[in-house]
Amino acid sequence: MKKYILSLALLIFSACAFSQSLDQGINLFNEAKFKEAYPIILQNANNGDARAQGYLARLYANGWGTKKDMKEAAVWAEKGAQKNDPASQNILGNLYFYGLADYSVNKEKGIALITKSVDQGYGLARPYLMSMVFGGKTQAQISEIESRLKKEKSISSAQLLQDLYRDHKYKPANVYKMIPYGMEAYKRGGYSSGWNIIAAGDYVQYPPLIEAAWIKLYLSSGKVESKDEASYQSKLNELTSAMTPSQQSELNSIKLNALIDKTNSYLQKRQSEYGPIEAVDLVNEGWEQFVGERGMVNEPLAQYLMEEGLRKAILIHDKYVMDVARNNLGVVLGASVNPNVRNKRLAQVHIIDGGDSEFGPDNLIWYAYEGKTTITQDQLNDLFKRYKEVRGEDHILTQLGPLPAELKNKPDLIIKYLEGKYNSDEELKKNYQLAEQIADMYEDNYFDVEHLQEAKKWYEIRNKLDGRDQDERLARINLILKNAYVKDTPNLRFTIDDLFEIRKDNQSAVLGAINSNVGVSTKSSSQKLNVYALVIGNSSYQISGLNNAVSDSKLMADKFKSYGFNVTSINNVSRKSFVRALMDFSEKAKDADVTILYYSGHGMQLGGVNYLLPVDIDLKGSEDIVALDGISLNDIERRYMPGKSRIIFLDACRSKPFKTSQTRGGDVGLAPVNVSRGTLISFATKDGGVAYDGVGGKNSPYTGALASSLDEKEDISIVLRGVRDEVIRATQGKQEPWEYGSLSGGKLVISSIAVQ
Repeated sequence: MKKYILSLALLIFSACAFSQSLDQGINLFNEAKFKEAYPIILQNANNGDARAQGYLARLYANGWGTKKDMKEAAVWAEKGAQKNDPASQNILGNLYFYGLADYSVNKEKGIALITKSVDQGYGLARPYLMSMVFGGKTQAQISEIESRLKKEKSISSAQLLQDLYRDHKYKPANVYKMIPYGMEAYKRGGYSSGWNIIAAGDYVQYPPLIEAAWIKLYLSSGKVESKDEASYQSKLNELTSAMTPSQQSELNSIKLNALIDKTNSYLQKRQSEYGPIEAVDLVNEGWEQFVGERGMVNEPLAQYLMEEGLRKAILIHDKYVMDVARNNLGVVLGASVNPNVRNKRLAQVHIIDGGDSEFGPDNLIWYAYEGKTTITQDQLNDLFKRYKEVRGEDHILTQLGPLPAELKNKPDLIIKYLEGKYNSDEELKKNYQLAEQIADMYEDNYFDVEHLQEAKKWYEIRNKLDGRDQDERLARINLILKNAYVKDTPNLRFTIDDLFEIRKDNQSAVLGAINSNVGVSTKSSSQKLNVYALVIGNSSYQISGLNNAVSDSKLMADKFKSYGFNVTSINNVSRKSFVRALMDFSEKAKDADVTILYYSGHGMQLGGVNYLLPVDIDLKGSEDIVALDGISLNDIERRYMPGKSRIIFLDACRSKPFKTSQTRGGDVGLAPVNVSRGTLISFATKDGGVAYDGVGGKNSPYTGALASSLDEKEDISIVLRGVRDEVIRATQGKQEPWEYGSLSGGKLVISSIAVQ
């Protein structure tokens, strides 16, 4: 009897030591000490531990701590999968799906195995399942799979939907759809969804109680990796310490179902306040359209989505998304091949303002190198430091040295100089950064197809050196070379609703070219053209009122009426009245040959986007309110200006009514604009400048010159040259009007266009 008890005790002791040994091996594995982990995990796997067999399969499959051997990985994955080990199921599922290690391709079996792994809460299997289920599918097929998954009641179905709405690779991401499916997966036992739910709080700005409750719940699940526990606990402590006693009590007692209800209620409230799409989703989808992830490069849509994302990020004070949006807008505007999007000056504004983003240091370093911006040595050193912190390596310019002064701001010569450096230095040939910059510069300085072919060549070189981050840029170039890109300016009025599937009616979006047959109508001389004008003057602001804006608008309304235009004239409009007037004008003038908008009042840029300010906007607070209550010039031009030819006169660059700024580069006056074909926009002063309001009872310098010059029987382009000369003379060179865009077709004489 004593011998039996002793044997049992030894057996128990041996099992404990065995278990501790495996935990030790797993801890070493998690610390990436694979060579030390390998013998411990191998011993436990040989002793039949399923978890050890799964870890061993991963070591062999990846070549971690031992020689990469897919057949050996398969042996251990088979053993672990027979005991329902999720890591083993994940490895084995990949082997079947892709036909590796002498397995015949069996996609159904591969998906079934990985689904089992996901249903056991194995988070590492989720991206593989996502790729297998949605990869290579058309949008129609994805929608069909999506509908089927919504009917299923499993961890894997909920997590697939969560990842579909988070990933933004297969369809536009939507955080408001992602979070509920993440919570559903968590409720079913998919605890790996916890970190997604918590991370989403960075964008939807959870109240402290909700964020703390999810962190507390996730920590208690036992599924948090040991390396992350400390940071989660620290954040929980920070949130808890700022709570009231009643909130702390609620935090300690709240259950999962109640937390889910509270989270859903908060999301619904946020949607009602800020709209159905979050800023981060708009910015991400803008990038996917830019690189052609949806099958075609759509640069106009990319710009529109990112501008909308930036506007919303400013509104909710999300600095991270603001910085990313500004940086990405700079890339889009600088590298686009669509002439209606490409805008070097505006690109520079955004790149500088987006300097705090992840890619900001690299872009600003190269900007300074090329001579596009001037920074001090201390600022440059700080950028080098930030670059290394983000990328884990030194910037190439720390070894390349400065650019010869005579090459500054000469991109073609800079490209040749960098190519010469690359080809003459064996060490530089090993550095992907230089190849990447050459590729970027060819794309940024696009002139013809040869530039794109050179960009493609250098992106391919870059990818051979280091494939991170640039495959999508290479794919973008390939699509453009195949002519799979939008060459015109789409009608974007309902695009966001349709992209994100949030439309509440049956009205479909029109994604074709807007007014593709632009130019002055060729009606016979006996036919009258349909010509419309909308004239708005805003003077009566709560503060920073303008003396002459209304008198300016009355002068221009009378002018247009005398020329035979159908004129709508309104003054001192609230935001609601402003938008209503634009909508009514858009409908009224839908069959117009020529439309004109004249606006006099406050205008300003925010984040590189120009806004016209209604009289009821709150000028006492932060300028962020402009993103909500201002009227976007982009919206006016894209959504509310019908007609074959469209002209906008803006006497709107007054001194800025707000004192604070959200941008790194400063934002005096209006920003340079992109203008679609058939549109001409005239600013009272060049972007970045200030227009004068005029003196007591008289008209502003710009409007006075415009009203008198329009009487001339000359094309509008010639008339505006005269306006520029007169304003420069009247203001002693302090104000210089500027035009953006151009009209096509025949001669356009405003004073006689109605009977032309």
